[in-house]
Amino acid sequence: TMAQVGTFARGEVGRVMAYGALVRLEDGSLGLVHISEIDKGFVTDITQYVAPHSRVSVKVIAQKEGGRFEFSLKQAQGIRLEDEDIVQ
Repeated sequence: TMAQVGTFARGEVGRVMAYGALVRLEDGSLGLVHISEIDKGFVTDITQYVAPHSRVSVKVIAQKEGGRFEFSLKQAQGIRLEDEDIVQ
């Protein structure tokens, strides 16, 4: 099953770029966390927040054409994910 918009999921950070970070969820879904969705504060240096291969919890906020997703780290702050990969 692919990610559903509005749900929370765990994933692993892939490439980190100046404008965002690619994250692959445990179900294989791939998406981007834009720099504006990294933290509630203003982020200038994304590497202060995420690094390749780090484990993160994200909220699925949109699905783009072609199957790519948009994720948010800041909207998942404080969310504790248990054994379920995705919680409603």
